[in-house]
Amino acid sequence: MRSIAAVIIIGLLTFGIVLIIWFTAVMGQPCSHSMHYNLETQNVVSCSCEKFNALQITQYKIPDSSYIQGFTIKWALYDEVAAELDLSNLPANYELYLRTNSGDSLLKGKSLMMQPNCLYTLSRSGGDRSEFMFDIFTDGTGHVYKTGAPECH
Repeated sequence: MRSIAAVIIIGLLTFGIVLIIWFTAVMGQPCSHSMHYNLETQNVVSCSCEKFNALQITQYKIPDSSYIQGFTIKWALYDEVAAELDLSNLPANYELYLRTNSGDSLLKGKSLMMQPNCLYTLSRSGGDRSEFMFDIFTDGTGHVYKTGAPECH
């Protein structure tokens, strides 16, 4: 009789542990800010359950890594947030800002043309999530040829 009760208790405990592990893995995972740069499509892709609401871009000149300028891309409409961004042709509901010492200045165009021989650092953060950043590199024509994040993690 005791062995049957022990088997039932062990079975229930095992089921409970499996249920807790499943719930944590499936339901309890917070959104990350992970993203990557797709070299084939030349787009920045969100890898998280959150789409792009803001993206910081800092441009440096190669080879001396001197700072050139910074940009911020923000979405303007809360109901239309993209999961993938073509920096050379931003969606209509996104705005491009030049970061300056006195604040962000709205740029008229919807295009961030990559400059030749530059390093760009892309980053995003928000809420209680840690910042996620990676680098992309352009060649002599301004085409992105190398990325620090070629795929989602």
